[in-house]
Amino acid sequence: MTETRKRVTYLCERCGSDLVTLDAWAEWNVDQQEWVLGTTYDHTFCHKCEGETHLVEVELAAASS
Repeated sequence: MTETRKRVTYLCERCGSDLVTLDAWAEWNVDQQEWVLGTTYDHTFCHKCEGETHLVEVELAAASS
């Protein structure tokens, strides 16, 4: 039996745009030779509203096979 993983997106609480970002910390991984995500922070920004916002998590419909 295959477990279906919940799929989500994040939207700006003010305008509903998905053009949102949040602050994060990246660390250089010598073994992988790439930047890897270390942690994320609470500061979120909407590029459509051009200002700080709060994010709303929205579950996406399951993809049909």
